[in-house]
Amino acid sequence: MKWEFTTEVVDQIIYAMENQEQSFLLDFATGSIVASEEAPATREEDRWHDLPVWRSNEGFQLMERFVAGLRNPMVRDELRMALASGKGVFRQFKNTLKSRPEVERVWHRFKEREMRKVVYDWFNQILELRGLARLDLPADEATDELILSDF
Repeated sequence: MKWEFTTEVVDQIIYAMENQEQSFLLDFATGSIVASEEAPATREEDRWHDLPVWRSNEGFQLMERFVAGLRNPMVRDELRMALASGKGVFRQFKNTLKSRPEVERVWHRFKEREMRKVVYDWFNQILELRGLARLDLPADEATDELILSDF
């Protein structure tokens, strides 16, 4: 591997994962994230890797895990109602968070941390297939558990 698996690469992967309009690949030779239609039609199997799957149901499950971890019953109930709202659930969830900026900040840190775990697990599977050493997830310096307990 001639490139470094940096925070910027992880951020690009997360951004591409959340794009519901296109699919993307990792070019293991260069570390580039490439739209599937821009990749060569005939691909070297060990060079190109599909990014981790991230559909709306994975996003919804992430929101459910976040809400389940909240200790403040009032905030937890508001967000649970948003999740049960049916159509437009993602917009409803975001709107509910907007009314509570302190919880919204915790949500964004939670989401970023969880998505980074998904990316590192995926990348480590690729490394293992190649007989390379796994990478450790960088230490999370956020004190989300303490913050969550305040709400």
